[in-house]
Amino acid sequence: MESLEEQYYGTGELKAHVEADEADIVVRLENVHKTYLLGVEGVPALRGVSLSIRRGEFVVIFGLSGGGKTTLLNVIGTIDKPTKGELHLCGHRIDSHTPDHVLSYIRLKKLGFVFQTFNLLSSLTAQENVELPMILAGELEHEEREKRAIDLLKRVGMGERLDHVPSQLSGGEQQRVTIARSVSNRPDILLLDEPTGDLDSVNTCIVMQQLLELNKKENITLVMVTHDVGLKEFADRVIWMSDGKIKNVEVMNRKQQKQRIAKLREDTERILKGEKQPYLLFNHSFIRRPTDYETHPQYDPAKIEKTPVDFSEKYQKLAQISLDDYEDSLLGTKNNKNKDGNGSNDKKHKKKVVHELQGLVEDGSSDALKLSSDEEERHEDGGVRLEIIAGGGQEESSDSS
Repeated sequence: MESLEEQYYGTGELKAHVEADEADIVVRLENVHKTYLLGVEGVPALRGVSLSIRRGEFVVIFGLSGGGKTTLLNVIGTIDKPTKGELHLCGHRIDSHTPDHVLSYIRLKKLGFVFQTFNLLSSLTAQENVELPMILAGELEHEEREKRAIDLLKRVGMGERLDHVPSQLSGGEQQRVTIARSVSNRPDILLLDEPTGDLDSVNTCIVMQQLLELNKKENITLVMVTHDVGLKEFADRVIWMSDGKIKNVEVMNRKQQKQRIAKLREDTERILKGEKQPYLLFNHSFIRRPTDYETHPQYDPAKIEKTPVDFSEKYQKLAQISLDDYEDSLLGTKNNKNKDGNGSNDKKHKKKVVHELQGLVEDGSSDALKLSSDEEERHEDGGVRLEIIAGGGQEESSDSS
């Protein structure tokens, strides 16, 4: 009897090709290997992966950590070059010798990326982040770029957050901005690396609904790596990977897929209306509306009702004295402690003063320190006596004890 792991991952290596016209195939891998070098030792991440994806397909890649999922996504996204094998991407053949300027062009024009950690530029607003890929492409004028960025952000429900930087957005809002940015140059393929990994159940529903709309309405190919098994019901095919190889291919039931997508649409509509979702993990979750955090132009702090605060009697007394008096009271407390037998630090301070005064007398630069032979100044504090004799510049100190 097969184990649960064998049931999902299979017992051998598979080729996950689909039957379609060559023009409809946007991704095709043939015996692709990827090995990373750590010093003199090679670490294989992909071991002979063969896979094809047709235009408009939604493919989900599952597998244990270290199974090669993210490496496969990086190879498809031209972030990593294959060590061995062939990669055909949107009509371009990619291998280990493909120049970087070709790869940059493919990433800019043919691919869109959505990462788990969003990767938005922190100093740019939501609108500016969406405009950036269009600026790099250099095909649209400023007014056209601005209009498309605003339209894309409105489509993902961020029309009222155009001028907010990422630090002013929640995780779900940042991911929606990332989705808008990823499709700004109308890519053929959208690569998704754990897009819902940092989101709660409410924002997961919203993000998945937006991704499915891109897939169904605009025919954008989705390739998603995730650990959330519940998301596989939205996909056309599920690729199970282990040890850098494809172990199993699961074709999803079309009827169940349509039912799950319809249920997701209903859930998202309820969320957007602010209704409680008893069937979600967080029963009291509401979507955060931008207007809840908007500062009104006529905002006046003086008109805000202040909550009365009861201060302690000690605090009220302190509030009535000046800072100088407060410091004097602290100093007096310290002196009292010194008189109680803690005067060692004070002795060191007085001895330091003695040496400084002795230096002034020896220099003879101050007439104020010159005393007559019949006069002497005595200073007694903390057990130290200082005598300065005129003309002699002598210092005598002794313990009063």
